[in-house]
This record gives sequence, structure tokens and C-alpha cells, in this order.
Amino acid sequence: MPHLITKPVVSTGVLRWYEGGTIRFLINSEETNGGLAVVETRTWKGTEPPRHIHSREDETFLIEEGEVTFFIGNQTINAFPGMLVFAPRGIEHHFKIQSETAKMFVIITPGGFEQYFWNNSHDAPCNSMPPMPGHPPTAETIQNRMLQLVSLGVTFV
Repeated sequence: MPHLITKPVVSTGVLRWYEGGTIRFLINSEETNGGLAVVETRTWKGTEPPRHIHSREDETFLIEEGEVTFFIGNQTINAFPGMLVFAPRGIEHHFKIQSETAKMFVIITPGGFEQYFWNNSHDAPCNSMPPMPGHPPTAETIQNRMLQLVSLGVTFV
């Protein structure tokens, strides 16, 4: 029988800076025998990922703060705090933050994909958002990230 995981959600987990936002690792796949991972993200408007497809994992987003428009397949979903949005594997999706920032809990099933975020983030020097990026990532950074994501079964549309 798997062991039970109980954790307070507020201010727990390791906080890191990723792509101009924060990512807090609440439950990793090692704790769930690969079953799932849960991360908390706080992201600036304009730093969202491009349209993509996961071949290996589903993503479920719980909006905690802000307004986010999701594009999943041919559906458009305007999400507000308290709403849950499911993006199944094999379906193209992306989202646009409508407010200045958005805070979401992301449940990744099965787990493992959270390692991409860990590997491409760094320790947060303080418990706050980094400044809004003043420029886009370099071409080298984008190419490196794209290669990593493709190796993880993500394709871009």
C-alpha cells in the first residue's frame, strides 16, 4: 500500500525561480512512486509557454489567483480563482494570463515532468516573484529548452 502524504500547502515545498516566475515543488514524483507531481506556479502575464502537446502526461490546473484563458484543442476556457482546468495528454494546449500575474497549482499525472522545471530553475533568493524579464530568453536558451522538452515527449504546434 502506498504511504500517505500529508503536507500543509501554504509556504511549504522548495521555492525556485523559473522563467521570470516562481515554482514551488509541493509533491514530487519520487513521493508518489511516479503517480503524480504537484507544483505551485506564480507567473507574469506574457511569460506563458507556447502551444504544445504532451505525449506522456496530463496537466490539471487549479487557479488560485488571477485570470487565465486556456486554449485546449478547439475549446477556450476563461478560468478564475477556484476553477479547475484539465489538459489531457495528446491534445494541444496553452494558456494566456489575463491579469498581471496568476498563481496556479499544477497536477502532473503521471509524475516525472516536474524534473524539467527543477533542472531549468534556480533557488529563489527570497520568497517573492523575480522581476519581470526585461528581454526574451536567448536563442541558445530557447534551443536548449526545446531539445529537452522534445526528449520528454513534448511537441510544439
